[in-house]
Amino acid sequence: MAYVDDAITVEELKKRTSEDSQREAELLKEIQTIPEQPTTHWTKEEIVSHLSKARKTWELADDEKAKKIFIRELFESITINCTTEHVHGAPGKFAEVIVTDFKLLN
Repeated sequence: MAYVDDAITVEELKKRTSEDSQREAELLKEIQTIPEQPTTHWTKEEIVSHLSKARKTWELADDEKAKKIFIRELFESITINCTTEHVHGAPGKFAEVIVTDFKLLN
């Protein structure tokens, strides 16, 4: 654009073009040295396995707000099945909940 507007000479344009080409070659060479990061795609079964291993850590965590944030940031949706319609019993007794499906956030 500067050449069209007579702001630089043809010689200056050639010099800048050469510099740009040299910088482009350097960047392309640098890109080739960056190691490729392997893409790991886990199956739902593998994810469930890893999450179940983290269960002990989860049970030891006492920050309910952090747990909720973690779930919201990890899953787009979770489908569960509760084994009973109504829960009766002492405090601390909960119905069994089974995760039947889930979708992770992208």
